[in-house]
Order: sequence, then structure tokens, then C-alpha cells
Amino acid sequence: MKRLFFCLMVLLLSVQAAVAQNPRSEWKCFEPAEIMPSFPGGTKALMDFIAANLKFPAEYAENCIQGRVVVSFSVNPDSTCTDFKVIHSVDSLLDAEALRVLKLMPKWNPGSRNGRPVKVKFAVPVTFRLLGSDPYSYPMKWPKTANSAKSR
Repeated sequence: MKRLFFCLMVLLLSVQAAVAQNPRSEWKCFEPAEIMPSFPGGTKALMDFIAANLKFPAEYAENCIQGRVVVSFSVNPDSTCTDFKVIHSVDSLLDAEALRVLKLMPKWNPGSRNGRPVKVKFAVPVTFRLLGSDPYSYPMKWPKTANSAKSR
């Protein structure tokens, strides 16, 4: 019985030490808020911002590599965006480009709960698509051989 009590005390003290070493964030993250955060100008303005700042890597365009990267981040009560993280990856170079563009965003309108601004987790898809390609299928680069040229 004493041994069990001793083990429980050691466990309790180690948990307290771990909590003391990792202080909580000053803002709790509410998901979803009563009023969700919004980009200044709305969703269309956000998509226009991404399109204006996105640079499709040339070697990826040549090899027909495209896809959708989803990035999550937090919109803080002071309107800043932090904690950027790729939650759906396509390729490391495309992921890095999506993060770069989203980190350029201006301050958002914060979300609120009970009339007070709160920290809200948000996710934005960034689509890398070649012009003229079908958005519902992934492109396939056909090998150029003598037989395939004759059959087309």
C-alpha cells in the first residue's frame, strides 16, 4: 500500500513539473466561434490575394505536378495569424510555397464568442492547378514515343 501511494505521489509530482515547464498559451482556442474569423474583403478577396501572390514552381509545371495543399492556422484576438501548419500535403516545395503566401496575409477580422474576440483555428486550401487542366482529375504526362504519336 505504501509503495502504491509512493508511486502515485511521484506520478503526480512529475505531471505538475511537466505542466510548469509547458505554460499554457494566453489564449484558448475556440473552435467554432459564434462569429468565425474573416479575411478583410471576404472569401473572394482571400482567393484573389492567394492567386496574386502564388508562384507555381517552373519544374512542377513542366512535369504536370499539381494538387491542393491545406494549411491550418490560428486567428488570434488581436487579428494576427499564427501557428501555421500544413495538414494536407502534396509535395514539400508546394507546401513551402503555400505557407509562404499565407504568412504574407494581412490581419484578419477576429472571431468572437459571447461578444468578445477569441482565438480560432482556421484552415485554407491552396490549389496548385495548371491552366487548362481538368480540375476533377489529376493530369498524367503521357510518354512521347513513336507508337503513341501514331495512334493519336
